[in-house]
Amino acid sequence: MPIDIKALNFEDSKTAGWRGLSSYAPLHDQLVVPIVIEEVNQLNGIQPLVFVEGETGKSLVALLSVVPGKNDLINAKGNWIGRYLPNRYKLYPFSIHLGVDSKSDTVCFD
Repeated sequence: MPIDIKALNFEDSKTAGWRGLSSYAPLHDQLVVPIVIEEVNQLNGIQPLVFVEGETGKSLVALLSVVPGKNDLINAKGNWIGRYLPNRYKLYPFSIHLGVDSKSDTVCFD
């Protein structure tokens, strides 16, 4: 699934609503998920943690599968079957883009 993250703004989202994910099936093809340093303890020993090179440098991610197009932690019904659900999935489709200072941080939507 391609990720198309856009900044939220009041005009475009004032009539929108959100209920959360009823299924993780849309994420079934992701091989990695970005994590934050606070999640390392929960994931240590459960999932391999690796650094990947991206446009803005290296990022810490949890490896979800080594088979392209198959997230081993989402079953055929779209349920998460891993022991720990990464924050990125808990908050999906929202994310925060950190700016140069806290006043320029932006809430984004995929």
